Amino acid sequence: IVTHYKVLYQKQEMDIKSFEQRDYCLEPISALSETSKNEKVEVKNMSNATADCCSCPKTKEEREAEARKREIEIYFENYLHDQVYCQRYDTLPPD
Repeated sequence: IVTHYKVLYQKQEMDIKSFEQRDYCLEPISALSETSKNEKVEVKNMSNATADCCSCPKTKEEREAEARKREIEIYFENYLHDQVYCQRYDTLPPD
């Protein structure tokens, strides 16, 4: 049971001029650090080295485990959404 959810953030100053001029369709916001980007590039290059080889098919157990993991993630996200966001009332609800 999830009893707490901790959110950490670091406030960053916003450059208004670049914010207004940026095309977010061409340059989407990315939360990845530079090291994460470099690691992804290396992994991508390594996958090209073994292009002649195809990936092994997943077993039924692996597919079921992945499906179960997706269901748990969806349930968790829905739970957090329900706990964090409150319904807005135009008038006060009856007591």
